[in-house]
Amino acid sequence: MARERIIDMATSDAAAALRLGSQVGCLAEGYRADIIVVDGDPLADLGALRAVRLPIAAGRLHVPEQAVLRTA
Repeated sequence: MARERIIDMATSDAAAALRLGSQVGCLAEGYRADIIVVDGDPLADLGALRAVRLPIAAGRLHVPEQAVLRTA
C-alpha cells in the first residue's frame, strides 16, 4: 500500500469514520490544528513518524512535564 494512502487512512479517513471530518483530519481554515513535527519525511519512510519532535494539539504546543527543553 502506498505511504500516501496510509497517511490518508490515519488522518482524513479516520476523522471521517469518527464523524469528525468537519473538524479534524486535514490542514484547513476552521479545522482543529493537530499537527506533529517529525524528523524525516514520512512519505519516504513511515518510520519517521516514530521520531516526533513537536506535537501541536488544537493549535497549542504540547510539551510533557518531564521534557527538558534545550537551546541550540
